[in-house]
Amino acid sequence: IEDAPITDGVMDLYDDEFRRLDTYIFRDTESKRVTLKKKDSEKSITVDFSETPNVLIWKEPDAPFICIEPWCGVPDHDGEVRELSDKDGIIKLEKNGVFKNTHTIIID
Repeated sequence: IEDAPITDGVMDLYDDEFRRLDTYIFRDTESKRVTLKKKDSEKSITVDFSETPNVLIWKEPDAPFICIEPWCGVPDHDGEVRELSDKDGIIKLEKNGVFKNTHTIIID
């Protein structure tokens, strides 16, 4: 586990970083929005996850995309295997229970 390289609310995303560490997990974040933007472009994609406590940012090395995934729970650490019901952030529903959660994707 290590802190993400964030300076003044900005994180530079490079293939080399994703080769070293394929997923960044942000737990119980204060900010509930992530914006993806190339430095030389005005276009952006924003994911608003105001109803979700966690967000994961990941990328396969050399893939032409970056994934921004709002999550309620979080995955196990490398080498750790736990029962589904014991995982951090798991939401347990009663029989026929319903859980609703939304996130918004804004393309500018």
